[in-house]
Amino acid sequence: MTKASKKTMALGFIGLGHMGLPIATNLLKAGYQLRVYNRTRQKAAPLIAAGAKWVDSPGGVIEPGGIVFTMLADDAAVESIAVGHPDFLDRFAGVGIHISMSTIAPQTARDLAEQHSKKGVAYLAAPVIGRPDRAAAGSLFILLAGESNAKQVVEPLLKNLGQRIFDFGEKPWQANVAKLVVNFNIAAAIECMAEAFTLAEKEGIPRLKMPNCFPKRSSRALCIRDTVILWPGTNMSRLVSGCG
Repeated sequence: MTKASKKTMALGFIGLGHMGLPIATNLLKAGYQLRVYNRTRQKAAPLIAAGAKWVDSPGGVIEPGGIVFTMLADDAAVESIAVGHPDFLDRFAGVGIHISMSTIAPQTARDLAEQHSKKGVAYLAAPVIGRPDRAAAGSLFILLAGESNAKQVVEPLLKNLGQRIFDFGEKPWQANVAKLVVNFNIAAAIECMAEAFTLAEKEGIPRLKMPNCFPKRSSRALCIRDTVILWPGTNMSRLVSGCG
């Protein structure tokens, strides 16, 4: 697939939740034309008002040789779109690129890459590090892996969405492995801080006082501090699979 201008590039976006909506908004702001789909049409209203075209089915966002972003909640949601809709891959017409930005299991990414390859569609994994505010600011960290030619095509798009792009090679699932590694480190840091704050509380130091000792500049540090302070009973396994 060759590079195209913003006006001629066929882009689709599926999944307009807390992360998907600001990411899609930044693509529109950058001057790209966008077809959008979400289970709840109401969430697409700001994008439609800004010039995006609404379609009534996931396959409707795809044009032959086009590029489609998905930002969905979990493995089942991604599979339900990419595999569960029989015309999804066929509508690429043997070319095109699917960029999956969801945090999913590496094995799921392997399976998806295989399914896409059979249809001649490039599958790129591009999970992100960052919360909705960072998505809105276009300052996400993007963990990218997949076919080199496809990565070159989408790089200009991704530069509108993140402050840094980390390339993890030709195997899409390795980007998902990298995301899980990041999340494991976050979970470990949260658990460590929770234990430390509990020690402070036992000695009469209020929980809300301790965070003042930690850096405030890093969004990741803020995520960790806020989680420990506000949700001391955080489910670590859920955090590892889905934290920012």
